[in-house]
Amino acid sequence: VTQISSLSRANINQLVVTDTIRGGNFNLYAGSDAADGGMIFEDALGRKWVRQWNRIDPINVQWFGFVPDGVTDNYANFVALKTWLVNHRVNSDAGNPAYTYFARLHPIFFPAAFNYYYFSQTLNFEYTCTILGSQSGGNTWSSKLLFPADSIAIALWFVDQYGATGTSSNGNLVKDIAIYASNDGSLDTTAHGFKVRAPSGFENVSVQGFGGNGFDINSTDPITSNVDFCILRNCRGYYNWNGLFIKGGEANV
Repeated sequence: VTQISSLSRANINQLVVTDTIRGGNFNLYAGSDAADGGMIFEDALGRKWVRQWNRIDPINVQWFGFVPDGVTDNYANFVALKTWLVNHRVNSDAGNPAYTYFARLHPIFFPAAFNYYYFSQTLNFEYTCTILGSQSGGNTWSSKLLFPADSIAIALWFVDQYGATGTSSNGNLVKDIAIYASNDGSLDTTAHGFKVRAPSGFENVSVQGFGGNGFDINSTDPITSNVDFCILRNCRGYYNWNGLFIKGGEANV
């Protein structure tokens, strides 16, 4: 798919890229979105090509160049993916696109891999999100994410909790994912696996090795919000400060 950048044939309007990981069908694109290395690519003539995909399916993170080798930092790729997700979010009030209180991002999917998807920084989600991995059953997970020992892994935010740009996050879903912290011997009790500040569901999720809480469900930090009706099903917190921590009158599981 990276060879699209050297394409200079002017008499075609469709591409079939046979790359088994990032390939697919692409059509010429005349919209305003910039090339992002995942959904839109630019060729040598300055034309843009947009990926064709079934919109009922989740976005495969490997389309954006995520590499599950346990070493490559995928954070910049996450930023590109998140930009696309936010720009193409679905608002609950279609008649008022500026109303983002219940805006939802398109689901994302981490394919199974032998090694880890490594990220050097926190993955922040300010809109309702669905994060999916590959099912494997039991106490094994085939979609594994790795983070630094002193870093919050994934933060699910509620309204006004993420600075001036904060919106709302309601009804998040995380399923078939395992997240790990690199163990460097340090103990940072604020470095949580999941920082949950919005109603969220977790199914078949494992959190391991964080100095903070595995699942930190708190309606008082940094401001009072609503973290009601969280659901955990077949989840495991292992070698964290606390596996599950719940705080606040508007936080329950």
